[in-house]
Amino acid sequence: MEELDLKEILKIFYDKKFLIIIITLLCMIIGGLYSYFMMEPKYKASTTIVLTKTDTTTTKMKDSEEASITERDILINQSLVSTYSEIVKSSTILEQVINNLSHLNLSKGKLRSNIEVSSVEDTEVIKISMIDENPRDAAEIANEIAKVFAEKVIEMYNMNNVYTLDSAIPPDGPYNINHPKYIAIFALIGIVISCGYIVILNIFDTTVKNKEEIERMLDVPVLVGLYKYDETKRSGGKRK
Repeated sequence: MEELDLKEILKIFYDKKFLIIIITLLCMIIGGLYSYFMMEPKYKASTTIVLTKTDTTTTKMKDSEEASITERDILINQSLVSTYSEIVKSSTILEQVINNLSHLNLSKGKLRSNIEVSSVEDTEVIKISMIDENPRDAAEIANEIAKVFAEKVIEMYNMNNVYTLDSAIPPDGPYNINHPKYIAIFALIGIVISCGYIVILNIFDTTVKNKEEIERMLDVPVLVGLYKYDETKRSGGKRK
């Protein structure tokens, strides 16, 4: 393929603009159909827990000592966030949740794969999210996980320092479906496909389009040009 300057490349795409528009529109339609009818909606419900001051002493202390212990508890809780985040997804927690919610027919593998546990850096806040096809089930499972987790912490560490900050509520809509986003993505795919198709066509097209191409290829001037004669243009467009 001979080298083309930017102006010629733009002209090639401009001449094929209708092809680009058609392919892009077709891809946008496919993207819309995919997001509206083919994607399975999934709902995410989240509950937030915070690690509070440990409830392990009943001795009355001075204000300065109380403040010192509070600061110590904060540091302890921050160091426990990573550990607690892993405990949330442990088999012990999940099996108890499955037993408590036996009416939902949950499996441990599916439950673990649909749990998301995140923590806010340098804080004692842990966010537990549950993904499910049913928004009410997602909220119920998330709240049950937080409840069982708090009970297990007391049992394992002899500390009552887990407090539910925000309970999970059924979400209004699916979290994994964004119709404008998917349509825009498929539109971009359509533009790429159409432009790639045009480039490939141009690479394998060895025909000469005009006299300028002949002069450039042979490096000789064109003295005479013959144009195709259209008989329909005779007599005002009427053939005799």
